[in-house]
Amino acid sequence: MTLLESVIALVILSLSAIGVLGIFQQTNRAAADAQAWTVATSYAEQGMEAGKIGGPALRDLNAIPLAAGYTRRMQSQPSHSGLADVSVTVAMPGGATLVMHRLVQPR
Repeated sequence: MTLLESVIALVILSLSAIGVLGIFQQTNRAAADAQAWTVATSYAEQGMEAGKIGGPALRDLNAIPLAAGYTRRMQSQPSHSGLADVSVTVAMPGGATLVMHRLVQPR
């Protein structure tokens, strides 16, 4: 094996390794994004459950601190047919926002 063949083999091996490492980086980023969306969904579901209970539960839930970078805003507005539209908005650290709506019977 000549020196030229060895260099070409190392270049091909290096390019292959870079491709594999890029896949690992994308997978890691996707897993972190999925975790952030899971946390945001959990916070929104907590807000929805409090919205179904209504009254003091909404005030108590707003006092609970969230993980760093997450904020939650809950609103309840009258809707048609005597129902209330409960809306929970969760802002995530990366700037994304999750909004969840549900119609509930007011208490």
